[in-house]
Amino acid sequence: MARSTARRRVVRVRIDADGEGVHAVSRREDVLAAEEPLEIRIDGSSWAVTMRTPGDDFDLVAGFLVGEGVLTAPDQLRSLRYCAGRNAEGEQTYNVIDAHLGAGAVPPSDAAARHSTTTSACGICGTESIEAVAK
Repeated sequence: MARSTARRRVVRVRIDADGEGVHAVSRREDVLAAEEPLEIRIDGSSWAVTMRTPGDDFDLVAGFLVGEGVLTAPDQLRSLRYCAGRNAEGEQTYNVIDAHLGAGAVPPSDAAARHSTTTSACGICGTESIEAVAK
């Protein structure tokens, strides 16, 4: 499940030392650090979207819930599970996690949904859902 790298086509452009002209252009596949959106749901309801390097997603979500004040003790988190989500090729994306809260957890109010502290220059963090990212 952890896909911290991905094969992508890249174009490498080398310029002259003075920056005036292109010295060489090469195209090839390379292995790059992956970055993908992660939708966090609480008891089935979409709550936040953030960007992350895939891997250790459950730890990320648990820590995020602690940081946002939803959890204050380990037993307040009943379970974490990946939700079904498929890409254009029909492969499971593992980009949506549902957190099921237990007694003592402080579920965010509807007003707090999607207004979490995540931000990004690209604008993905804080969007409503994975589907909204594709728009």
